Amino acid sequence: MKPKIMIGILISLIFITCIGIGFYLTKINQLSDTNIMQRTEVSEEKVTDECTQETEKLLQANTSERKVSPNAIFIMKRVFNECGHISKQYIDAPKEAINKTKEEIEEMYKDWKIENFTNNEIILTRNESGSCNEHYVLRNVEERVVVYKIDENNQEEVFERTGIYTKYLPETDKVQIENGIYVNGKEALNRILEDYE
Repeated sequence: MKPKIMIGILISLIFITCIGIGFYLTKINQLSDTNIMQRTEVSEEKVTDECTQETEKLLQANTSERKVSPNAIFIMKRVFNECGHISKQYIDAPKEAINKTKEEIEEMYKDWKIENFTNNEIILTRNESGSCNEHYVLRNVEERVVVYKIDENNQEEVFERTGIYTKYLPETDKVQIENGIYVNGKEALNRILEDYE
């Protein structure tokens, strides 16, 4: 009899504890909802005086003028005359360019043309003589993908011997790589290699 009584008492205690916890959590939720409502009511009040009106006028005046933001990105775009390719370099705004206007950026980068100017993105373009020197061809060598770099004299030089086996590539890719896949730019090269991997 005693074990049955002990089990009954234990189950009763667990049941009472669960009810107490449920009641406690309900009260906490009710209190937090009340606090949120009170905070919302307080935050909806608008305080106006001479100081806030002056600040609003200043903010309106400053937002109309475009300046380089501290988190802006500079896109340096080079157009190569010989091959016609474009290379882009993405850099964070240099410290000396922050809070500068379009005219001030033009003065800082005299050799560049501003293609686009917003607070968060500045695109600068410049024509370069010669070739971009980022021409590659992918070939099948001993059942592996090998990347060759093409120089200005159209000569191929081994750039990278990958660990990618051609026997695992789809048939269309196998045919293309047998003829040589020509790629312009490191970004495009990396994308193709990632696809093959």
